Amino acid sequence: MPEYVISGAGNYIRDIDITEQIIIQSEYLRNKKFESIPVYSQIEELLDRKAYLIDIFPKTVPQKTDGRYFAVEKFFQQNRSDIERKLTAVIMKLYCYYDLTIVIEDGITENPQVEELTILLEECFSGELGYINIVLPECEAMLSLNYGDLYMTSYNVSGELKDLLSQLVSAEGLFFYEAPLDSNGE
Repeated sequence: MPEYVISGAGNYIRDIDITEQIIIQSEYLRNKKFESIPVYSQIEELLDRKAYLIDIFPKTVPQKTDGRYFAVEKFFQQNRSDIERKLTAVIMKLYCYYDLTIVIEDGITENPQVEELTILLEECFSGELGYINIVLPECEAMLSLNYGDLYMTSYNVSGELKDLLSQLVSAEGLFFYEAPLDSNGE
């Protein structure tokens, strides 16, 4: 295996191709140990804020007795590549406007390289990661992507960010709407 060097930030690697670099960076992030990190508290707070969905449907699908939604969902689960591409495009375009703090199960990185962010998203889509929380510190907002979901949730988006996110989502042929409250009003 080629030799490599990782700087303190985990960003400089030599003598290997870009795919290997990203894999090594991804592993580097997962192996970091964190002590008291304020971003985790921020995530907890954001999860209690108003949520919007970025979805393939324009609103919540009503229950039908024939279960057709589940057949349609199964179809989309088996044909996810277009949805994954669209969600990735929304995140990448948003990254052009805002700083991002990426939080995965056991790692945090601020403003990752585009290739690294792409790998992390692919790992979430494939199930190697259970989730990715994308905090936008400038706006005190967050996007959350969970393995197996056909949508992404945004929290505490308002003003300019909300307008921009709505435009980016629409440009990708997806829908942006307020998440419905559950039976407990939450």
